[in-house]
Amino acid sequence: MDTYLIQFQNAQMKAILRPSSRVPFETFISDHMSSSDKINSEAESIFNMMKQKDPESLALKLVDYLSHPSHNLDTRQECAKLLHKLITDDDDLCTWHNLSVSAQSTIKSMILDCMKVEDSNYIIKKLRKTVSKLAASFLPDNTWPELLPSLYQWVIGSGSNCVSVFLIFAKLADDKTIVPCIKQLLSLFLSTLSDTTLDLDMKMAAVRGVFRIIRTLTEKEQFQDQLPGIMRMLTEALTIHIEAAKHALECAELLLIDDEYLENRSSQLLVEFFTQFQKERTIGEILGPDLEPFQTFIFNYMSVKDPETQSMFYMMKQMHPDSLVIKLASYLGRPCHRLRTRHVCALLLKKLLTDKDDFCTWQKLSVSTRSTIKCMILARIEQEESNFIIHKLIDTVSLLLDNTWPEILPCLYQHVINSSSSNHLRAEAFLIFGELAEHIGETTVPCIKDLHRLFLNTLNDDTLCLDVRISATRAVITFIQCVSSSNGKERFQDLLPGVMRILTDTLSNSKDQEDAADYMLDLFIKLAQNEPKFFRRQLVIVAGSMMEIAEDEKLKEGTRQRAVEFLITLVEERERTPGMMRKLPSFISRCFTMLLNLLLDIEDDPAWHSAETGSDNTGATSNFKVGAECLGRFSVALGGKSIAHTAKEQLSAYLVAPEWEKRHAALVTLAHIAKGCSKLVMFKNLEQPVNMALICLQDPHPRVRLAACRAIHHLSTVYCPDYQKQYHNQVVPALAATLDDLHPRVQESASEALWTFFACYKEETLIPYLDGLVNKLLVLVQSGKLMVQKTALMALSRLSLSVKGHFRTYYDTVMPHLKAILRNTDLKSNHRLHGIALQCISFVGSAGGKDKFREDAAQVMEGLISLQGLHSKGDDPISSNLLRTCGNICICLGRDFLPYMNEVMPFFIIRCAQLEPVSTCLIICCYADKLEEDFYPWVPQVVSIVFPLLKFHTHNVRKTAVEGIAQGGIGSYFIKLSDDIILSLLEALHEEPMIEVCPFILDRLNGCLQICGPLVNEGQLHRIVDEVKHVITESSNRKGKLKERAKSEDFDAEEDELLRGEKEQEDNIFVQLRRILKTLIKTFKAAFLPFFDELSSYLIPMWGKENTAQERCTAIDIFARLVRECPEVTLKYCDVFLPLFVDASNDEHPTVRQCALYGLALYAEYGGTVFKPYVTEAISRINVVIMHFRAREPENENVYYSAVYALGTICQFHRESIGSAQEKMRSGELLNVEPLDLEYPQLISRSFHLSNKTENHVAFRVKTMNAKKYCVRPNKGIVLPGSTCDLIVTMQAQKEAPSDMQCKDRFLLQSIVANPGTTPGDFTQEMFKKEVGRVVDECRLRVIYIPPPQPPFPVAESSRQFMKDIGHLDGSKIVPIWLYCLPIKGDLDEAKYVHDLLCSMVERVSSRNYGFRLDRELIGPYYQGLPKIISVFAEVLCSEKALATEKTAHRMINVLRHLQQALPPAMWESAWSYLLPRQVMELKSILSP
Repeated sequence: MDTYLIQFQNAQMKAILRPSSRVPFETFISDHMSSSDKINSEAESIFNMMKQKDPESLALKLVDYLSHPSHNLDTRQECAKLLHKLITDDDDLCTWHNLSVSAQSTIKSMILDCMKVEDSNYIIKKLRKTVSKLAASFLPDNTWPELLPSLYQWVIGSGSNCVSVFLIFAKLADDKTIVPCIKQLLSLFLSTLSDTTLDLDMKMAAVRGVFRIIRTLTEKEQFQDQLPGIMRMLTEALTIHIEAAKHALECAELLLIDDEYLENRSSQLLVEFFTQFQKERTIGEILGPDLEPFQTFIFNYMSVKDPETQSMFYMMKQMHPDSLVIKLASYLGRPCHRLRTRHVCALLLKKLLTDKDDFCTWQKLSVSTRSTIKCMILARIEQEESNFIIHKLIDTVSLLLDNTWPEILPCLYQHVINSSSSNHLRAEAFLIFGELAEHIGETTVPCIKDLHRLFLNTLNDDTLCLDVRISATRAVITFIQCVSSSNGKERFQDLLPGVMRILTDTLSNSKDQEDAADYMLDLFIKLAQNEPKFFRRQLVIVAGSMMEIAEDEKLKEGTRQRAVEFLITLVEERERTPGMMRKLPSFISRCFTMLLNLLLDIEDDPAWHSAETGSDNTGATSNFKVGAECLGRFSVALGGKSIAHTAKEQLSAYLVAPEWEKRHAALVTLAHIAKGCSKLVMFKNLEQPVNMALICLQDPHPRVRLAACRAIHHLSTVYCPDYQKQYHNQVVPALAATLDDLHPRVQESASEALWTFFACYKEETLIPYLDGLVNKLLVLVQSGKLMVQKTALMALSRLSLSVKGHFRTYYDTVMPHLKAILRNTDLKSNHRLHGIALQCISFVGSAGGKDKFREDAAQVMEGLISLQGLHSKGDDPISSNLLRTCGNICICLGRDFLPYMNEVMPFFIIRCAQLEPVSTCLIICCYADKLEEDFYPWVPQVVSIVFPLLKFHTHNVRKTAVEGIAQGGIGSYFIKLSDDIILSLLEALHEEPMIEVCPFILDRLNGCLQICGPLVNEGQLHRIVDEVKHVITESSNRKGKLKERAKSEDFDAEEDELLRGEKEQEDNIFVQLRRILKTLIKTFKAAFLPFFDELSSYLIPMWGKENTAQERCTAIDIFARLVRECPEVTLKYCDVFLPLFVDASNDEHPTVRQCALYGLALYAEYGGTVFKPYVTEAISRINVVIMHFRAREPENENVYYSAVYALGTICQFHRESIGSAQEKMRSGELLNVEPLDLEYPQLISRSFHLSNKTENHVAFRVKTMNAKKYCVRPNKGIVLPGSTCDLIVTMQAQKEAPSDMQCKDRFLLQSIVANPGTTPGDFTQEMFKKEVGRVVDECRLRVIYIPPPQPPFPVAESSRQFMKDIGHLDGSKIVPIWLYCLPIKGDLDEAKYVHDLLCSMVERVSSRNYGFRLDRELIGPYYQGLPKIISVFAEVLCSEKALATEKTAHRMINVLRHLQQALPPAMWESAWSYLLPRQVMELKSILSP
């Protein structure tokens, strides 16, 4: 067979090389150019055979065919290619040497002849390369002597294709083969450049030749005399072409080395001129009619990405935007061009027209250019086949859409409705509609009706291509999101069924459409994120369809997971649709089941059992991971109450299933939903989850046992410390037994669960388990696998930290094993184990105590300091353990750690700032706390580390950074850094996105202000106040959103519970704001008033009852602090503050009442005459608080004490005003009214008395707010001069008393002077209208509910009537009432003040008979108040709490001693009889000498 093949190939070769034969040769050449690999390979094989057997005939045949210009051009170009390959491919030119001399001579001559007459640039290029290669080989040996003269004569004879000769000369110059004729060539080049008749290519070739010669020759003296001509040539070259200019510049640089003709200034000008000209010339060529420069530019832009090319683009954009835009669009419009180049043109066109510089390029374009571009783009979209180009053009169109392109909508609309339009064009038109909606959605509202009809017809037309309907779906979803009005969105509701049907079609059509289905689902997810309410009306259908997709195991994982993401996204949209998904029938149960089933997609991979790390989850699919993640999100979004019942049922069933996958899924679910279920809900039902996990610790499958350990781990974290407190007697023994498991991964997980369980454990509950736990953990530390050793050491560390001093017993047992690990561990291979062991030593040492650990600590620190890892890179895994170890040892040793600080801190500062930011900040706090002022030298460096962490992406890092800054600056040294620290905290607060971090920053800011407050300058104060305003504004915005969520139709009690946590976070912010402002007021006092005035517009609205109690308390407390610190200057705010304090003193919220009463007390003390008009109203409000039947209950106790404090302050500073104020209030201009308060429900009917104190007839009428509840008889009448009238007010019987015993009912008594003879029948509405010249006297009466009071003291039965009449009593009766409210025991600050006040009042007036001072109003007639005074003194003096200052206590003792001596024995004994036996004994002991 081989013989026949060889014979056949020989015959072919002879036919091809036969001189008279042309067809076989052309056939061979054609086969060699064939795109078929097989044909081309056979032809290449024949070529190689001819090259070996008869190269001479082959070479002559090729050059002969080339010499006939009439032959086929493609064939001749292939001949030139093969000739070059035949002669010059081999490094040693073996083929050329195998030719005869005559053949070589013939070929040389024929090649040169061909070059002279050839028209094809490709053939000339190949022949030129062939000649250059041959010449470089033979000229040095003088084997081609006629070449250079021939070429020279060719050029000077002005022959054609002289450019090739110049290029050959340039090539030969590299090899120094033309040195003998160098001067002739230079003259030739110069004359060429000066000849204006020669074309550009000739001159460029001449420049290239000069450059090659200059670059090659080292001795430039030989053309020194021609240097001026060379310079002229180079300068002229700048005007020729970019390539010629480039070579000219390179020549000039070579000449600059040591040339006297070129000065620095000349060369600089040359370079500048060249640079500018080069750019101008290049831009002209790129934007010119020739496509080659433009294509070169595009090629460089997309492949090289060099700065020069990009700079050229921006230069054209600035200088020639119209030409560049037209060039790009024109090139795009030619499908024959290379596709990739057109892709780049589309990108550049979009970049050019729609860059972020506010479309400045588009605005620069002329009107005609804009019009042309619009037409070209639309035409291109209609005809283009490349999806990439279409999408870029659509993006460009969408970004350019505005009112100046009115024809776009009609054009698109016609493309869509036109039945002759291709499916492709329709789809693209809909895509533009979608882009259009994103950018000018509101401007399309007038067209909504037509667009809606178009969308409806398209979505429901099953005959249309699916791609068109999908594009229409995208447009619909985009329009829904862009239309702002709810009515506009609702118009699209009837399109949703069509969209859902398209989604179904994409899934059922074929597997090829799953990508389209994924695209559709992504659109649904985006709509769910932006407009979740849109699905409400058809939620059952939509959610059901998505659930079916998620449950369909035939679909690919990505499709199912997208459906899951859609459902979870709707569940998580609580802000806009609270409770919507929760109310969907059966949704929670079905969705929970679906997510639970995703967890079954797991395999028992053998690699899992042999894994070396605990985090290895081999065998878990993407479905498993998505299911686990979404279960956590699902439970967090819905809350514990919603999923508790479903979880209980389904997990219980899974736990008893025979398949291990189900048991495993149940435990994984339990771990992931733990965080979402609130403690309050879950803890009530926690026993069952605990039992689930404990039972599964004995499961036969190791993955189930491991999942049980992790479930316990999560329960320990989420429900700490309640979980540990209630279930430690079950969990600890079970985990301890699991440490003996035969599977290393289960042992590792059990150790980790113990480590977490110990985190919130009270030391006394762990003591019974210590022996067993320590022994088991030591066994694992010594013999377990590496991952088991690590977690066992961590559990041992946490155990020692939890039990503290109780671990001292085990110190001598444990420490040797830990040291052995350090000795036996290879630091290079087991960095992590080494670091954990070091950390464990530090914890055990701290538990052992300073004295016991001192010696070992010194050894450990010496090892740490000398440890190679201490000086290694900061990303060394041991570094974080070293940091924590040093911190623990510092905590244990305290100031004894100072000798190590100089060694530790450089490593800490340099290496670990970004390695472990949380640990870094915590250790800073540790060092600062333990070393105090000795830590100051390192504060500046530490602060420089911590400042950047304020902007760290993780919120717990930011929190610890704030802690580190505040703690690291404690003391006088902090003052030096106060400016940077305070401003950094303010910046961090301003940028903080997490609400829970803001109170933390505010708290630390307050701490800093307390330290360096007086040093804060005016600029910093402005920054602080501005930030306070910002925080209030942001909180108000957030709370506004919460209120909107509460108004949602889906809002329910479950959602209200979920919002409660967010409201509490807002309240925490106001707690800290209050503290900061109180600190500033205390520090700056009156100097802060200008800033307070600036803040008042933010604070006063916070008094409103629509705000939370914490907000109102903030405003009240700040105003109260201002009164306390700046009493004189704050009187100007009295008209604003006092009414607010009075009104808030009966607020429904206890803390608001307490703050308001405190404010009233301060105004009573400091307000002077300003407070007098408010005395009666204040006493009346205080009466309501004191007499409330729940006043002494725990939640109201502090309010009661504040009321007593306020009443005492009024009694001390305004006693004389109490009666006169009441008398003034009781008397009107025309009628006296008594009483002013109507008290119920002791009496169903109450009367009040009218007295006419004038000489006129007085007409009156009574109006009530609640006419159905009260009957007034008479309700109008005439009171004669000097006479009286009684009115009866009857209240209808009430079923039950209000829970808070508060009543807002009021009566209005109006009276006017009437003419004699006027009767009630003559009354009209106009008579009681206030007009000019008519006096209408008004008096308001209140209704007060009075419950059966509980007298505070046995002897004060009569005080009940005092309390009822508190609004009508003078000072002589108010003071005893106040006395019977004492002592105060809750608020110690108020207690000390009030009890000191009592002591002062007892001493106020000097008694004639007894020689000591007594306040007669306090002591009462016949010394009725004396037993109570002694009782109060006894309770204060005998209390375990500090209810009085030491000074006040001494004063009380002196008063009692005076009383004991001065009073008659019978009176003294009578007073003492009311004391408890214990009080009598203690008091006698105190009073004894």
